[in-house]
Amino acid sequence: MPKKKQKKQKNRPQSGPPFLPDEVLSKFVDCPKCGASLQPDFWREFDEPFGPIELKPRDGQRMFAVQQTFTLTCQCETKVEYPLDPRTLEHPVYFFGDEADRHLKGYYLHSYTLIGGTSGPVQDMCDDIEALKRKYIPDIDPRTWRIHVKDMVSGKRRVQNAIYKRFSRESIVEFFEECAHILSQRDKYTWNMHITAPAKEGAKKERGKIEKVVRATAHKALLSQCIYQATKQSLNPQFTLDAGKDIKTFPHIESWSFDTHNESQFYLGFELLSHGNSIAAPELVKPGSHPCLELADVHAFFAANWMFKTSKGERGLMDINKFGEFKYLMIRDGNRCDYHRGTEIPRHYFP
Repeated sequence: MPKKKQKKQKNRPQSGPPFLPDEVLSKFVDCPKCGASLQPDFWREFDEPFGPIELKPRDGQRMFAVQQTFTLTCQCETKVEYPLDPRTLEHPVYFFGDEADRHLKGYYLHSYTLIGGTSGPVQDMCDDIEALKRKYIPDIDPRTWRIHVKDMVSGKRRVQNAIYKRFSRESIVEFFEECAHILSQRDKYTWNMHITAPAKEGAKKERGKIEKVVRATAHKALLSQCIYQATKQSLNPQFTLDAGKDIKTFPHIESWSFDTHNESQFYLGFELLSHGNSIAAPELVKPGSHPCLELADVHAFFAANWMFKTSKGERGLMDINKFGEFKYLMIRDGNRCDYHRGTEIPRHYFP
């Protein structure tokens, strides 16, 4: 069992790691001797990471040991085992993410969408996007051009693009409505999620720092939700995210994302979040380089636009309910999330 580090403890939330689900945070075990209710310190840092431990191969087969319980010491000095609920991952579930941001009413609003599914639904969405692009631009291979909503809805930018300028105002609306239908028609079989992370903008010189913290927090919250729900169902979550900026080599793993993922494995909280599994760090790829990234771009843009317009009492470019059911999350109290499954983002999720 990992040993506790002797160095100074890092500054962590005392109620547990950010974005652990309530069903974990509400779980206690009773001491058989004195009856006290016990719960471990989820942010106690250890020298060795949690997760599967590789053993000596047997008959040429790789062998792993998985920790089943964590030993707690009651105030009466009785040893009590806290169950960890490890799961064996059987199949992958793929998540593709993109973002859109808005500034409204003195707030910075970060909007991030993950389009997820197992191999079958993901392939269906890929085929549907290819067919849709071929329908509107029949003489050009759909694999050679990318959907970028911001440029397509802007009249000025659209006419400057050789492909986008072939869309009229009417056909561009129809095109995106059909993109939304690709998601809504299979919303019972996919893992589509979206997070809203609002924050007050503050002083101008602090805005860059605030936006960076908000985006990182939203990233951790959304991925934590995916990791917990997927591994609970014995699925292995694999993340492919839109890079959002120029990167020389692809695929690419951002250092901050890797560090967050890697360092978290030294805490019991991650062991419970991942059900005892090692989870690969997200890969960042070229924008729109996968059809599901294109769909994530479409939803993230229109979700942000819908919230922006709704906050002003106006109508968005597209009703958000056209995308079907999503799991909508919102950052609450810095290290907790509210969530709602439905076709619209709850009004109290944004200013």
